[in-house]
Amino acid sequence: MARLDDIEAGNNDHSAIEATYSFKRTIGAILLITITLIFAAGYSYFSFDRLTKRTLHRTDALSAVLLETSQAHLWFEEILWGDTNESIEIVWTHFDDALEYANHLMSGGNITTGPVAGLSGTEFQGQMQEIIDLLNEFDALAHTRLDAAEVSRSGTSIDQQFDDVFNRLTSKTVFLGAALRQESRRQMGTAKMMNLALVLLYIALAVALLMVLHRYEKNQKLSAELLSKRDSQLRQAQKMEAVGNLAGGIAHDFNNLLQAILGYGEVLSEDLAAEGRSTEEVGHILTAGRRASELTRQLLAYSRRQIIAPADLDLNALIANLVKMLQRLIGENITLETAVSDDILTINADRAQMEQILMNLCINARDAIGNDEAGTVAIETTNVVIDDAYCADHVWARPGPYALLIITDTGCGMSQEVMDEVFEPFFTTKSVGKGTGLGLSTVYGVVKQNGGMVNAYSELEHGSTFKVYWPLIDGLPEAEVKAEVATSLRGSGTILVAEDDAGVRKFVIRLLQDSGYRVLATEDGQQAIEVFDTDCEDIDLALLDVVMPNKSGREVMEHIRQSGSNIPVIFCSGYSLNAIHTDFVLDEGVELVEKPYRRHDLLVKIRNALKPAE
Repeated sequence: MARLDDIEAGNNDHSAIEATYSFKRTIGAILLITITLIFAAGYSYFSFDRLTKRTLHRTDALSAVLLETSQAHLWFEEILWGDTNESIEIVWTHFDDALEYANHLMSGGNITTGPVAGLSGTEFQGQMQEIIDLLNEFDALAHTRLDAAEVSRSGTSIDQQFDDVFNRLTSKTVFLGAALRQESRRQMGTAKMMNLALVLLYIALAVALLMVLHRYEKNQKLSAELLSKRDSQLRQAQKMEAVGNLAGGIAHDFNNLLQAILGYGEVLSEDLAAEGRSTEEVGHILTAGRRASELTRQLLAYSRRQIIAPADLDLNALIANLVKMLQRLIGENITLETAVSDDILTINADRAQMEQILMNLCINARDAIGNDEAGTVAIETTNVVIDDAYCADHVWARPGPYALLIITDTGCGMSQEVMDEVFEPFFTTKSVGKGTGLGLSTVYGVVKQNGGMVNAYSELEHGSTFKVYWPLIDGLPEAEVKAEVATSLRGSGTILVAEDDAGVRKFVIRLLQDSGYRVLATEDGQQAIEVFDTDCEDIDLALLDVVMPNKSGREVMEHIRQSGSNIPVIFCSGYSLNAIHTDFVLDEGVELVEKPYRRHDLLVKIRNALKPAE
């Protein structure tokens, strides 16, 4: 079953193009992240280098403390026992250097290998303070031992204290060095993890960039295809517009000719009948003229230049009137079957649009069967009521009473992929030049515009079924109501006629004068305005052509309304180019007679328009 959500033409196309347009934003985001990571990597490298140098310099300083202390101890022993001629000052020099290195390591400073950062953390500072205290104690014991050496050079208890302090100093220094190396390894491990994370992020960015580039290349190709498709659609639309303009122009002029032919034909037929003469030949002329009128209606429907005039129609009667034309349309090889409901299905719709829906669906069925293949197209109607329970199971449905139009064919059917796009504008499975892709999309648009629903079901090699749900209305169709209106077509009063075609204008003048009306005839809209301004008090009704030179029929009507007059206005036209309403729908209270119209239809319109004023 086809998806029946609101179909917006080109959604996937816009998504692909938007994805292409977002490429720059994506690349910009990746570049921004990359720059950030570069700064992060630089900071990480700087931090790692600084950490390495700090550890190295602290180790150098701590080693220097131990070295200088050991040197002072060795020199002191040699001097004390007379194994060297060096002055005792060398001992104090080494002590001072060791203490200086210790203070630099404690609070920060410069050594020969570089700057030393002071120790942070109370634990390390406490251990370093103990080393400094031991250095001071070691120095004090050295002075004490030196003083005692003047008395005796033999070992004393001071020597044992001296060695004990030196051993403790060495032990503390080695322990602190191990702790600093462990802290350094921990910090370096964190730095390595950070660098590893940065590397992984770089890899992720590289993968993301490759994916974006791949997506961009794909979207570029898709965009090129879409542009080519849009260009093809534009050319097709331009061709259709040109053909539509031609068809609309031909239909308009043809309708004016047919108006004169059919109008005078009816007059001639009545005159001959009044004289008791045969009207058979004139009847053939009128029949041919009416068939030609149907052809112009099809041209106007194709070119979409008909005025949309919704009316209460009997769907069954409309189908019955179109059966012969539809049979000719689909061909003799295809059997057309109808099974209409016994109930009167009254719908409010524009007759031309409903005919267009039927023709489009039948043409689609014909093409599915094939021009050389035998098949069947069935048209059915019935009335249905959709309730809330049905809507709960069918998301596309809306509750209410509907006239259901079903068109089934025995053609080739459609796959699910085709069904998903069957109502898309310009979508067609036909070969180039065989279809525009607008038939079913037009059906969908017209039905949705009028509050109806379209449903489609199809299987390959099993034909297709299209169901059109059109809202039902109460009451009888207008054709039946009109039959009861106006027993007499003669009348009185003054009618302002604005018609630019001379043949039609002469026929209307004669028709209205023969029916008892006084006629003020004009050739265009500007003359109609001038005549109205002169004789506005005597004019009872205005019969205006829609499209005229100088001023259109709508402009004439607006002038009449602006003057404060409420006289009835009837429009007549073969087609309209947005002359009455932007949506081609007649404003409420404005009547329309489509050319070529019958004498009876025009007189009934005029009589009904003037009747309230009597």
